[in-house]
Amino acid sequence: MTVKGQVAAADVQTDFIEISPVYQSRENYGADYYRVNKTVAITLRDVTRFERLLTAIRNARANRVYGVDFQTSELPTTRAADPPTAESASTPSPLACGKLVPGT
Repeated sequence: MTVKGQVAAADVQTDFIEISPVYQSRENYGADYYRVNKTVAITLRDVTRFERLLTAIRNARANRVYGVDFQTSELPTTRAADPPTAESASTPSPLACGKLVPGT
């Protein structure tokens, strides 16, 4: 487990790393310093741990949380069990809209 025991190490992956030189003055021919950004993707398999995970990330001094996406591995099973109706086919699902709405 990692991130203070919230998720397994296999569920934490580096998504993107960027290293950029920063020049503050024209007198110096080299970079004054380098800015490093690292984006990490975390798969949380137990949604009840979300608040604790977010708190652990904040306590680890992360500067930003770019976004949170909710996805389910059981969606194909649910859709196969309930054939779409004309009404449900014309209404976008909360997941397709990028929103998670309780009770939908």
